[in-house]
Amino acid sequence: MDMDTFLSRVRGANECSWFHGLETWLDIIITATDINALWVLPAAYYLCSDATPSHLLRDTSSWNSSHRAAVLRNVLAGKINLEIMDMAFQDLIGTSPCSGCIRREQCALVTLAAVRRFSSLITPTKIAGTKLHTLIFWSDRKSLKVYCKGLCVPCTSACMSAYESARGDYWDKIPSAFNLPSWKELKSLREATFSE
Repeated sequence: MDMDTFLSRVRGANECSWFHGLETWLDIIITATDINALWVLPAAYYLCSDATPSHLLRDTSSWNSSHRAAVLRNVLAGKINLEIMDMAFQDLIGTSPCSGCIRREQCALVTLAAVRRFSSLITPTKIAGTKLHTLIFWSDRKSLKVYCKGLCVPCTSACMSAYESARGDYWDKIPSAFNLPSWKELKSLREATFSE
């Protein structure tokens, strides 16, 4: 699936309380693996890692099952990879002012305030131990519009362009974060499966 379809479905899934929980995600991932529906796995792994605090992944009885332990290892490794990707995306925010900036001091101050605000939003809370991964946090572009408010026109344009490019790059890297084939390979596998 493409990024926008995924994000619209995530918003719908967030309204279904039965859809949440580590055991549900583990069941989805194991079932998709068993029936060779590998194209489901990047989204399922991503959502599992996004919705499950690290301490729950480590302190679960699911480690006693070999199938579930393999999935948990992939989720934990993917969580680390996503956090590295999140930091790279966060660095994007600090790129203003752009070379064509017409209000350098104001744009620099707006950028600094946005970086601080963004950092606090994606930093795990001490109570819950969860944080939003970048793709979910920036899913509907509203956050970017709030960030761009106060930037000059050239910086806003540069920011929007860099954001769209970075989102696409982030989406393309999700399968590899969980040691899965690329989206292109997964799409080919899906098409081959459904053409049989």
